[in-house]
Amino acid sequence: MKFKLFFSTLIVLSSTITNAQSPGNIASSFWVRADSSVEEAVSDMAEHNDPVSNVNDLSVGYNCDQTILDNRPIFRDAPLEYINYNPTIEFVNNAGAATDKYFDLTTPEVGSFDVYLLVKTNQTTTNTNFWDQPLIFGGDQNLASDVAITIDNGGFLHIGGGYSGDFNIVGTTVINSNLALIIQVSRTVNSASNVDYGWRINGAENGFSNRTEPNNGLDMTGSINIGLHGNSVTESFEGFISEVVVYSGAQNAINQQKIESYLAIKYGITLPNNYISTGGNLIYDVSTYNNDIIGIGRDDNEDLTQKQSHSVDDTSRIYINTLQNSNAANTGVFTTDESYVVIGHDQGKLCATASSNVEIPSCGLFSRLEREWKVTKSNLGQLFNVDLKLEGCANLTNVDPSHLRFLVDDDGDFSNGGTTCYFNGDGTGIVLSYNNPTITVSNISDTHILNNSTKYVTIASISAGTPLPIKLIEFNAIPTQNQEVELTWQTASEINNDYFTIERSKDGINWNEIGEVEGAGNSSITLDYNLLDPLPFLGVSYYRLKQTDYDGQFTYSEKRKIIFDNGTNRKVSIYPNPTYSKVIVSGVHSELTIYNMIGEIINHKIMQQVLSSTSIQLDLNSLPVGIYYIKTDSGAHRIVKK
Repeated sequence: MKFKLFFSTLIVLSSTITNAQSPGNIASSFWVRADSSVEEAVSDMAEHNDPVSNVNDLSVGYNCDQTILDNRPIFRDAPLEYINYNPTIEFVNNAGAATDKYFDLTTPEVGSFDVYLLVKTNQTTTNTNFWDQPLIFGGDQNLASDVAITIDNGGFLHIGGGYSGDFNIVGTTVINSNLALIIQVSRTVNSASNVDYGWRINGAENGFSNRTEPNNGLDMTGSINIGLHGNSVTESFEGFISEVVVYSGAQNAINQQKIESYLAIKYGITLPNNYISTGGNLIYDVSTYNNDIIGIGRDDNEDLTQKQSHSVDDTSRIYINTLQNSNAANTGVFTTDESYVVIGHDQGKLCATASSNVEIPSCGLFSRLEREWKVTKSNLGQLFNVDLKLEGCANLTNVDPSHLRFLVDDDGDFSNGGTTCYFNGDGTGIVLSYNNPTITVSNISDTHILNNSTKYVTIASISAGTPLPIKLIEFNAIPTQNQEVELTWQTASEINNDYFTIERSKDGINWNEIGEVEGAGNSSITLDYNLLDPLPFLGVSYYRLKQTDYDGQFTYSEKRKIIFDNGTNRKVSIYPNPTYSKVIVSGVHSELTIYNMIGEIINHKIMQQVLSSTSIQLDLNSLPVGIYYIKTDSGAHRIVKK
């Protein structure tokens, strides 16, 4: 049985003392990481593809090892396996304990505890019995008192305990999303027989249960596994684990935020709660611009040094020095402790739109990206850089860096003043470059974004070449009953659009203009256009739409082809058109096909009555008001139902 699961685990059981280094600066009793002290053999550090015999505990010194070679997980230090540029350890389920990959460890945790798991999974399983489900972390199946965290066949988190599952709590969110998730499970002992269980996913509450537990004994004492139930032979865990930490005692809300902030910055997770440092300082406010939040930073209290991060879809990256394949390979140095830069965006499009062109500062701009980013910079002592990937709605092939502007605003409104426009050669050190489809802004300093401040940024252009000035939805050429061709087109948005030109060709190579239609200039709503060609060629006619901006730049649509075969289409007529109910199609020599505006065949919705060998009556009463097309052997014909 093969599963695919990517998994990074942090387990935290709290106390009131402060550890020298631990996530959240909360004293840990167990902490292992894939980016620190991973050994192939004693004192022999693992390299990419090596089997892992031991991961050294950075806390108290408990064992996390695998003495059997065939059961050793594999160290992965390559881009395809990284989670936000960090290495991981791969676990394999070979449907048998003899070759399954897992770790054994010993912990002393009795009573209250917190568990944090960073999980990336698409795992499924056929078993519904709690103790036969793939173990993420927890107790040996043979011990009736141990608590375990598992995942079921629907991708739901389970928290359970007791031999064969004396209790089993099911989460409400599916976690087999193949995305990195922070899972937190807490156990709070209220009395000798009363216990609370709570859990969160990516910082959001996901469930709570109060229980009267048998024997007053569920804990995590003694033999604990990562990736395999104690004597399971079929439901071990397959995937990747990057970090495991254990603390004793349930954490308060502030400590939870600190721990989750550590995980989120390191592994590129977006949280619904504010990000705070180990010192309790706010490093990002999530009340606005709370999409694809990523950050870099140094916090010595938790041994965090994240030099580069990227969003899950890789449309945003932030880094110091030069971007590398891995965080470890980046040779940049943070000069100040507890220093961060964190960014998030507003979900705007990664191209210009008419609405974004309205909110524009007065520095000679032609257009600007719709998307905006909020940047919070805390105690940073050096330059940083960002990469921003454009979408296909931008003009990806014609971006000239000399036309680009880096806009920095004080309140997120780029039209009310307070915006500075930076560009190559402006004397501030900023560098804007382009490698299709990515714009890079380098050398961002205190000149551009002051330390311990929040600013709002986006990219603009002084040229029509960036971004794409018009978004065309469709362009159609339709023969009419009057032996003409109706050209129709529709736009979703327009930016600095001067006019449209219809061109016609007999061979698809040599073109002539047959008409011109004025554009809307700037528009953010759907607009419809049309032009009639009263004299199409006999035989084949090709049509294309040319769109021209105010500065003379232009683009072409795809070609459309119409055939008038010896005048056959000219004999087809449809009347009445427009109609309220029925139409008659005359001059028909083959079967009709009827389409709606989105191209769906709707013959089954229409009653057809044959009037003669060349005439058919169509009953359109069952159709809603709108535009439809009837395709015959001579071409397509447009009808309007009122």
